[in-house]
Amino acid sequence: MTKKVNNIFNYKDCETYYKQLKIRFSTDLECDKILNKLKIQRDKDVKIRYEKISKECQECNYVDLSGLPEFRLEQSNPEFTIRFKDEDDLKEFYTDILEKPFKKEKGIWFPNRHLVYPPKSYWKSKKTDMINKYPLFVISKGRFSKDRSLTHNYFSQNKIKHFIVVEECEYKDYFENMSDEYTTILQMEKENNNLNQGSIPVRNWIDNYSREKGHKKYWCIDDNIDGFYFFDRNCRREVKDTTSFRILEDLSDRYKNLYLSGMNYLSFVPEIIRNKPSCVRNTRIYSCILISTELKDILDGVLWRGVFNEDTDLSLRVLKKGLPTILSNQYLCNKSTTLSVKGGNTSSIYTGDGLQKKLDSLIEQHPDVVKGTIKFKKVHHQVDYKPFKNNKLEYVSEYKPSKKHDDYGLTNYITITE
Repeated sequence: MTKKVNNIFNYKDCETYYKQLKIRFSTDLECDKILNKLKIQRDKDVKIRYEKISKECQECNYVDLSGLPEFRLEQSNPEFTIRFKDEDDLKEFYTDILEKPFKKEKGIWFPNRHLVYPPKSYWKSKKTDMINKYPLFVISKGRFSKDRSLTHNYFSQNKIKHFIVVEECEYKDYFENMSDEYTTILQMEKENNNLNQGSIPVRNWIDNYSREKGHKKYWCIDDNIDGFYFFDRNCRREVKDTTSFRILEDLSDRYKNLYLSGMNYLSFVPEIIRNKPSCVRNTRIYSCILISTELKDILDGVLWRGVFNEDTDLSLRVLKKGLPTILSNQYLCNKSTTLSVKGGNTSSIYTGDGLQKKLDSLIEQHPDVVKGTIKFKKVHHQVDYKPFKNNKLEYVSEYKPSKKHDDYGLTNYITITE
């Protein structure tokens, strides 16, 4: 019987192992050099893996990017994993095989990883008309000090006009600390003060305000996001204008039944990946959301509801209507982890057993697709989005696909430090 070769190789014979190390190689030539030093053969002793997007993943997450910037991944790198029985063997591997100083790390590039764009570079559009079409609303509570107002800091520093929506009782603090030429602070009515309902009241207020102002769509953005990024050729670099928002708006507007879309978290799209599509379809949309003002009526007059997990609940209710969603892996937001920034829900509904209540409420709302789990040493929800994988996108009648991509004037600049 032929033995199946896997992606893991033991540095020396060992029934149990002390540590395993994943090695990604810059080229096949570099990979073969290490294989020769180890005296092992491809496919016979170890399976060399090349990470890539599966055909099924490509098909179910296909989004038409014609006329928009191309989603580009670098060529897959050869990789395999080595297990070591103790630290001495691991150190020996570094000095004798890799010929480099020992360093404690979970995975390595050998000899080094090629970066298409410098680490400190950033993106901006050369086209002056590449600004957002729909208003940017930042929801905020208790974060009027400069060290906590992360999203506002990003927008103001990059000269991006935006709204901050706050409770009447905190308006003076926000006005004194955040007023500038790029920031408009909107206060809700006094009856919305300290309702202990999380962000639900402010989210619904923004939707009503947008409808009254005649906006077709609007952005609803959390206040603890410290940057927005463009993922291109496996490099995540900050975008210092609103071009990323404009691109996602143009993408959204080509579909007549897309009422909810947004950006994925930076942490969920690492630079090493080679198997993610440009977007994930029919999943949850969190924290940086493009919303149609028609959605409330489609959801029978109730948009945001409850106290906890408002993003997940809204996404599931949209999906259960048979409607699609789009979550971008190409344009990303760097949101601080839950409970890491004082203010907002951190100082109200998430105190004490708030995380457990958060889980319980979502299970009660959607018991058919939600269950509990542990993630990052905290109770969390696990949602099954498979029932919605066939929700289809429908073009608006006037849309005509382009035969080529458009870079929207996006240009990579190198940061100059003084």
